[in-house]
Amino acid sequence: QQSIGVWMSVAACLSYGIGTVYARSHLQKVSGMTLLTAQLSIAAVILLPFAWFIDRPYSLAFPSYESILGVVGLALFGTAIG
Repeated sequence: QQSIGVWMSVAACLSYGIGTVYARSHLQKVSGMTLLTAQLSIAAVILLPFAWFIDRPYSLAFPSYESILGVVGLALFGTAIG
């Protein structure tokens, strides 16, 4: 099982390198923020089914309100305001 992880890491590095070369040659007129948004959105759509079926978040208990407020506080003060 360790070899699968190693090969997946190698494939990710190759994909990252090929994507960089492709973006520099074909997407020069697109802003960096647009490329970043598209990349993260597509990655989320691709990974969402895996997270849904492997991690089974629907089987977990609902988090407490203190936990939710803590995450919202970190999002507001650590990212949005800070």
